Amino acid sequence: MSQTQDDFDLVDRPDGTQGGQADNPQEPGTQAPDPPRRGKTHGNARILEMLRALPRAAVIDQNLLINARNRKRERTRAYSNNLAEAASSDESLITVPEEEPAPPPPQQSLTLQASALLSSLSPNSAKKWIKSISGKRRREASENDSSEDESSMYHKTRKILSVPISETATVPGHNLSPGFNRHHHVLITSHVYMPLTLFTNANLRILNREGPTLPTTKISISGTRGKENTAKILDLAKFEAQYGKEEDLSMSDWTEAARNFIRFLDLIVPEGNYRPSARWDLHFGYFDSREDLKTNFKAILLLDIRMRKDYVAQPFEFSAQYYAGQLGDMIRDVQNKEVRDEQQEMRSLISGFAGGSRFNMGAPPPSSSFARKPLARFGKTPFQGGTSSDPSAVVCVICARRGHFWNMCSKSAFDDGKPLVVKVDGKDIVTIKGKTPVCRSWNLKGPAANACSNHDQDKRAHTCTFCSSTSHHAFSWTCRREPARDPKFPAQA
Repeated sequence: MSQTQDDFDLVDRPDGTQGGQADNPQEPGTQAPDPPRRGKTHGNARILEMLRALPRAAVIDQNLLINARNRKRERTRAYSNNLAEAASSDESLITVPEEEPAPPPPQQSLTLQASALLSSLSPNSAKKWIKSISGKRRREASENDSSEDESSMYHKTRKILSVPISETATVPGHNLSPGFNRHHHVLITSHVYMPLTLFTNANLRILNREGPTLPTTKISISGTRGKENTAKILDLAKFEAQYGKEEDLSMSDWTEAARNFIRFLDLIVPEGNYRPSARWDLHFGYFDSREDLKTNFKAILLLDIRMRKDYVAQPFEFSAQYYAGQLGDMIRDVQNKEVRDEQQEMRSLISGFAGGSRFNMGAPPPSSSFARKPLARFGKTPFQGGTSSDPSAVVCVICARRGHFWNMCSKSAFDDGKPLVVKVDGKDIVTIKGKTPVCRSWNLKGPAANACSNHDQDKRAHTCTFCSSTSHHAFSWTCRREPARDPKFPAQA
């Protein structure tokens, strides 16, 4: 069986030659010489590398096999009349090294050791081992990066600064709207509720200036394939404790923050079939367009906060009918709470006055001028002394009668027949002429410190509910006579 030229690799023969001698074309009647055996070199570098890596004993064994095949070829040539087959080259022997080849490089040994180690580990143990090795390599790479010389850092900085930055055009005479911080993007991608305090102009500038130094906290979020991941977000509780709570936003700040919130959403998804900014534009637009926005702003703010928090957990579509029903309920809840708070405040005042006379044994009666001095900060005392906080001891700030709270007043005139100046309108007391809201706290306590901290100065007027004068409050009893005390509630216990 003949062998082609490229079947075997050619190395030195035992006699120091390569290949063999070629037969010349024979003349008729003459004996043909040995066929030519040309040297050749195998073109596969991988096989050459494998042959060189064989141990010395394996080379000797392989050469014995090659010699046996060459003797078989020699017999074939002797009996063959086919010149092409007779010219087949012998297979070359492999050079026998004088000593054993060098051991494999250390990297290869480490690889073999690592493979053996992994095969002996359980799947979970193997994962932990690979993770620890990967983390070590990342740390080493980070250390190498931090130890870069000044030249490489210079080129890196130059590369960053050479990229053009998209700049916003400035218009003379106009204020540039503040941009948004990376904290906004981390919060929204982590599906965390973002209070509107993050979007007022003042707080946007604080985030942009001090963002890297603001306190953060770690939370768990759902990752891909059900895995739990962690994210580092802005500590919202600490931020609001320092820069204001959402529930305390004024109407102007709320409007400004809502506008910036929509601008932020429009910046993320500026166009397309679905734009989150369009949905929240309807949300804030519904509240902002209401005629009673100023009067019922507290209820509107609380409902806005509740709806945006509910949307994070369960998104729902905008519906004007649904919003109207929810707002009506919230307005009633806020009004009832304000009435309850005011009634509790009045009861506390009555109990405080009664307690003063109860525990000062031997003190003069409250009707004397001495007993009234501790209450001078309220002007003239708004209530007669007594031991009970029953509503019958309360004086109405609308009709100047005893026995009921202002929100239960059904009178249309004072006890002397003169018409009333104010009336009840939902949760407020308003003037009958003009329907201007009047401050109840001011009429009860007068110009005391923190008397009207629950509203803006321009929201409820500081006018007397008995005569509309701005020079005195109702319970100073300047324009009306203080009602007589009920005998059932004596001055002293």
